[in-house]
Amino acid sequence: MSELHPLLLRQLKRLGIGEAGTQPNAEQWRQFVERVSRAYTEADQERYLLERSQDISSREMQALYAQVEEAQRIAGLGNWSFDRRRRETRCSPETQRLLGRPPYAPPPSYHETLQLTHPRDRPLLRKSVHDAMRRGIAFDIEFRLLPPPAERTLWVRVRGEPLRDEGGRISRLHGTITDITQRKTIEVRQSMEYAVTRQLAEAGTPLAVFPQIMAIVGEILDASCGIAWLADHDDGTLRQSATWLSSPRACPAIPGHCPPHTAAAAPPLVLRALDEDRVLSGAGTGNALQAADSPDLDCRPDGGIVLPIRIGEKRYGALQFYSRRVRPRDVTLERSCHFVGRLIGMFLRRKEAEQALRESEAHFRSLVEQASDSLLVHDPSGRLIDVNRRGCESLGYTRDELLQMQITDIDEGFSPEEQQRLRERLEKGGSTARESRFRRKDGSVFPVELSIAPIEIRGQRHLLSLARDVTERQELQAHIRYLAYHDALTGLPNRTMFSAALSKALARARRHDRRLALMFLDLDRFKNINDTLGHDAGDSLLREMAQRLSHCLRAGDVIARIGTEDDLVARLGGDEFIVLVEDIDDVAQVDRIARKILATLVGECRIEGHPVHVTASIGISIFPDDGNDELTLMKHADIAMYRAKAHGKDNYQFYSAQMDVHSSALLTLEAALRQALARNELLLHYQPKVDLASGRIVGVEALIRWRHPELGLVPPAYFIPLAEETGLIVPMTVWVLESACAQQASWRDAGLPPLRVAVNLSPRQFNDHHLLDDIRAAAARSGTDLGLIDIEITESMVMQDAERASATLRTLKDAGMRIAIDDFGTGYSSLAHLKHFPIDVLKIDRAFVKDLPDSEAESAIARAIITMGRGLGLTIVAEGVETARQIDFLLAHGCDEAQGFYFGRPMEPSQLASLLATPSPAPE
Repeated sequence: MSELHPLLLRQLKRLGIGEAGTQPNAEQWRQFVERVSRAYTEADQERYLLERSQDISSREMQALYAQVEEAQRIAGLGNWSFDRRRRETRCSPETQRLLGRPPYAPPPSYHETLQLTHPRDRPLLRKSVHDAMRRGIAFDIEFRLLPPPAERTLWVRVRGEPLRDEGGRISRLHGTITDITQRKTIEVRQSMEYAVTRQLAEAGTPLAVFPQIMAIVGEILDASCGIAWLADHDDGTLRQSATWLSSPRACPAIPGHCPPHTAAAAPPLVLRALDEDRVLSGAGTGNALQAADSPDLDCRPDGGIVLPIRIGEKRYGALQFYSRRVRPRDVTLERSCHFVGRLIGMFLRRKEAEQALRESEAHFRSLVEQASDSLLVHDPSGRLIDVNRRGCESLGYTRDELLQMQITDIDEGFSPEEQQRLRERLEKGGSTARESRFRRKDGSVFPVELSIAPIEIRGQRHLLSLARDVTERQELQAHIRYLAYHDALTGLPNRTMFSAALSKALARARRHDRRLALMFLDLDRFKNINDTLGHDAGDSLLREMAQRLSHCLRAGDVIARIGTEDDLVARLGGDEFIVLVEDIDDVAQVDRIARKILATLVGECRIEGHPVHVTASIGISIFPDDGNDELTLMKHADIAMYRAKAHGKDNYQFYSAQMDVHSSALLTLEAALRQALARNELLLHYQPKVDLASGRIVGVEALIRWRHPELGLVPPAYFIPLAEETGLIVPMTVWVLESACAQQASWRDAGLPPLRVAVNLSPRQFNDHHLLDDIRAAAARSGTDLGLIDIEITESMVMQDAERASATLRTLKDAGMRIAIDDFGTGYSSLAHLKHFPIDVLKIDRAFVKDLPDSEAESAIARAIITMGRGLGLTIVAEGVETARQIDFLLAHGCDEAQGFYFGRPMEPSQLASLLATPSPAPE
């Protein structure tokens, strides 16, 4: 508010809305604009400026005008004035906009404004202006403005007040204009639905009510005329049953040869609307009516809108309306029209039923007898006088037996008090409903839902009870309630039920100043069980863990029981469980429960014949120490659980504020990583690969780095796992391919010899269907030969889905690239498995190189890998080479290439270019 003009602030304070810290709402803006507008029009503008020239500069006035115009735009309120003597009209920009005129255009005259007004509303505007200018009567009217073609009609509210000069003559008319389209549209549609409903309720025969209904709907649709098409009872053919004209001049062609009204068969648009059971318009079929001055276009057969009259598969007909102007599609109006069609359909269906009942009383009795619900009729004293066959079957009595009984003999809830209340309700009119229990002949009872209404039989008032056996429904409802609050797999309470229990527990804890604890539990390495033994085995394991948790927690440990007595723990989803502990005396009590849970879960269980040992990680938050509400406690328990996993799993951790700081840091790092590509913060370093026999650099490995503007060079170990988890690794890998190919082309253009570039693929990128397309696109843009690209993947990636991995590798191989297995020896595969894949290069993991040649175990492993790899025709590359003795060992046993700090650390492209320009001596 402080940035507003001082005069504007003073006006707002007069309305009581200028206090510090408050913002005007739309209604307050509207009041303010009306006050300012009135001030502007009540006095001459020059005098207004002169009176305020002492404290308002020209620049301030311009700023004030701009803010007033902006306030009018926000409030959707314009102002206008008309000087009768000068015949001059002034309009604010918002008024010009509402009238469909640009702000710089001259204001419309009174006659031009009349032409912009809907023809049916012009008499109202003309009379209001006449009364104001002749008799000094202020007006407040609502009317429609004609929109441009294919736009919705605009409803406005116009208020006007006449002003008199010193001689008492009316010299000026001023007022405001407001856009009320949204409110008026809703009112008009509601009015249409109400009016149609009332007409149908009061109608006697269908044909008599159609003209009135068509007049109501046609007025809303702004139609010129309409036709009612009704299906013939015999063959279902649609025939014209009624017509409607908005006025005698609306369609002058009707008396002679109006094509729509003289058509013998319904047009295709009507048939299509009935087939699809939806409202259709001619404008939506590609044959939209074009605006024209000729009245003959009012009834173009390819125009208008059609309301289907259909209930289910029953087609009763349609109402078709024609209009010269193309209406834009209005989904809400279409719904209202469709609702009107259904109302008419239900009316026609009801009339058909009434006619059928009048035609055959025997048929009615047959329907009653075949009804699936029990129908019982009794007199005011409660004596049964009629019952249908279903009633006899459900109660186990014969019809004669029931007709000798009272309603109280079978209805347990029909006590004298209930009978009196029922009589009072029925005397007020209409029917009533209640629930009760009926007693069978064998003494058993069952729940029923009763609809009771008064009926006249031979001039005497009786009661008709429609009784429905709701045993199955109540059982289903109970089952649905159980499913809504319990986990379908384990039968434990679910998140919804636990949340309700926690809310009540927190209220008790606050009321009695007690503490409680939340224990967030997640099974360790549960994904491995699913991936190895299958999801059915995983579900069996979850059920077993749920039973163990429920049995190991006694009522003394967990005070908050959820649902039944045995519901001591809830499942949130997946392999996550949560326990609520109330009335904590000290943290040692929670500590004891956590240890007990871990000890119970770790015991061996057999899943589908396989022995399985499961551990869990538990995070604990305490109320009120770690939070005062459900959301905070749940979040902090979750954070503590992840800290337990970070500490090696199979343990529990209490929440501390430092954990939250660590989580916030990870979120900050993730947000920065998402912007790293766009901000050009990523770069590539290259580590050389050396041919051990010649000492020549034969290739490089592209390694991504992140230069953070504040943190500096972020190690890959920090951001690569985060990129994998968030999915950012996919666009990052695409960027690496693009940059590596571009750099290779740069070295080539600098005259350096061809150099193989190895790019590491992430598991997500390896499984991407667009992998080959991305590589080809990157190579094509830089003119790089695909034969100079090495694709490095880990052995675990190819072993997860061997068949799919083999197909992907074959595709890359066929494109000309070499395939390398990185970090070999650290996964679960072997050379026996790898021989089935199209692999060219095998890289020995640095774990088997770092202690060469001193470690006998690592020496034996390295020799075995080299020997078996060469036997399969693979190029062997050793990683992590740092000493000359390691080189001697590898060279002596037939290793082909090596990379490591001995030859060079990962370096920037310019450093590598200098290194490539210097000949490398062959090892001795």
